[in-house]
Amino acid sequence: MADSDAHDRNPPARPDNWSYNTKAGMVSCTDQPHCRLRAQESPQMHILIVDDDPLAAELSAAILQAAGYQTLVAEQALDALEQLEANPDLDVVVSDMHMPLMNGIEFFAEVRERGYPCRFILLTGDAPEELQTQQPGLDACLLKDFSLEHSLPRLVAELTASRHEA
Repeated sequence: MADSDAHDRNPPARPDNWSYNTKAGMVSCTDQPHCRLRAQESPQMHILIVDDDPLAAELSAAILQAAGYQTLVAEQALDALEQLEANPDLDVVVSDMHMPLMNGIEFFAEVRERGYPCRFILLTGDAPEELQTQQPGLDACLLKDFSLEHSLPRLVAELTASRHEA
């Protein structure tokens, strides 16, 4: 019997692994602690993703959904403000920095001015430390790169855990 036949009949057990196929490509996770977070293990968190790039928004949504979070997507800051008004109980906003009409920093300022208490994560291709320093009220600023599939769910889990402990 060929090795491939045995593998097909007895695939290796992978209870903590997942993969999610999106238009942007395959998103996957393997045995990372943040990937073990599932909706049935924690309160359902609601996250608004704001990105003018539909593929980037879909990828962020897929990463967070696979970690057990509920997501909404808005293509621009003005749409996101409408989503916040309709869903004031959103826990986290994940926003791109560079968007037309209103960038991520301006959107963050508007969210705070309107009194929404949700956590706010800014995604950028620029230096995140510099942006975090310029806008100290941001909960976090992440580099939009290949590590996002690990860093984004981990950061959301940390931010929401710290909010519940406070």
